[in-house]
Amino acid sequence: MNYTTIIIYVLFIGGGLFLLVMAFLQYFRAKKAATEWQTVQGVVQDSELSIRHARSSSGTSSTQYRPKVTYQFQVNGQSISNDSIAFGDSNMSRNKAEEKLSEYPKGALVMVHYDPADPAKSVLETKANSFVTNLVVGILVLVVGVVLAFILK
Repeated sequence: MNYTTIIIYVLFIGGGLFLLVMAFLQYFRAKKAATEWQTVQGVVQDSELSIRHARSSSGTSSTQYRPKVTYQFQVNGQSISNDSIAFGDSNMSRNKAEEKLSEYPKGALVMVHYDPADPAKSVLETKANSFVTNLVVGILVLVVGVVLAFILK
């Protein structure tokens, strides 16, 4: 077995396992937030579409959209600001990002979920946005790694 084969195993199997671990960490963080975190009313301070232009190494360009909602809330008299909508905030299509922004207009009252041990950790939605994506991609990459391991023996 040569080094190239070993590197392929490590990249695919390790990458697949990494994505699976990340998916489950997001899932369990979201589950914990839904059951153990406190809630308090907050106010949306700003609601805007974040646009990022990216270029891949092959020269292909893409535009990535992300809703950016800044909200403020108080815990024990301390004012806290954050912009995390959910766990694993991810890029999305322009339409989806604008749809999400319409749920959180500037000045709107929102329910904020925060970690009582560290109130700076907060979200508006207790779900893991990229859980399914990371899970599916992780499984696919892991399967490709295992198949390659048998083919490249």
